[in-house]
Amino acid sequence: LAVAPIAVNEDGLPEDLVCSICMSLPLDPVLTPGDYMFCRPCIEKSLKRSRQCPVTRKACSPGQLKPPEGFVKRLWSSVQVKCGHHGKGCAWTGSVADFSSHLGKCSFARPDKTSDHRRLEDLARQLKSAEMANMEAYNKIKEQQEEITAKNRTIRNQTNQINDVTNQVSGLLNRIESMEESHEEQNASLWAELTSARRALSRQSHTQINHTRHFGRDSIVDLSLLVAQNLTRKPRGLDSGRIFNFVRTCYMDLEKDYSDNPYDYRDNVKMLLATCQSCSWFSPRQQDNFEKWFQREFGTWD
Repeated sequence: LAVAPIAVNEDGLPEDLVCSICMSLPLDPVLTPGDYMFCRPCIEKSLKRSRQCPVTRKACSPGQLKPPEGFVKRLWSSVQVKCGHHGKGCAWTGSVADFSSHLGKCSFARPDKTSDHRRLEDLARQLKSAEMANMEAYNKIKEQQEEITAKNRTIRNQTNQINDVTNQVSGLLNRIESMEESHEEQNASLWAELTSARRALSRQSHTQINHTRHFGRDSIVDLSLLVAQNLTRKPRGLDSGRIFNFVRTCYMDLEKDYSDNPYDYRDNVKMLLATCQSCSWFSPRQQDNFEKWFQREFGTWD
């Protein structure tokens, strides 16, 4: 129904005749097994969500609903109501049981075709505006996707270059691990090669790493590159304590052995600690920590 009836005496309307869901006088009333009255559409919709009475919370199914009979039906039918179009000028009053029949004849219930036409025009304008907005959004997303594709291509190229040098550094570190402590001269030669490889890594990068950015597991190679690019000269404004904290976080992530660590994360941490050990602008205490962490995970430095 387009509108609901209005009880003539709302204050005198018994609570047992009010639907506990919509709080209105039911037009098509049904009773639950607990004899609680609801609008049929309200209770059927409620039972689709949960097979229990909204009032008693006891089990209830659509097949257990029944229309009122006897005294309850007479009590419901005795309620006098006004037409829902009373505000428009309809003067009809009568039993709630007769309201549906009256509404089919009520002259005030006829649809306003002019208003409907206006609404359709408004909806058409809104639809056209939404289509234009969607097209603009699609074009913008397409442009952004093309930019992302180009950036990803550049990143892949740079990553391949860095990985080549990283593999070279990892190979040198493996050789250093296999050497005995007594081979000091050979170790010095390997460390010289490592320094040369790090410098090559620095030259391979086309852009200077921004030391003010955040570094973590996903950017550990960039962190190594930042230190390698500035082994003997700390950049202006760089906070060595801040960089040390990033290195410590990367080491702790390796120590905790997170399941989502990158597959080559151990090698990357090894490269980072070795590079930091060769850097001149960390404090002695920080250098001691680098050495301790390296020995704990990878063995002796020499």
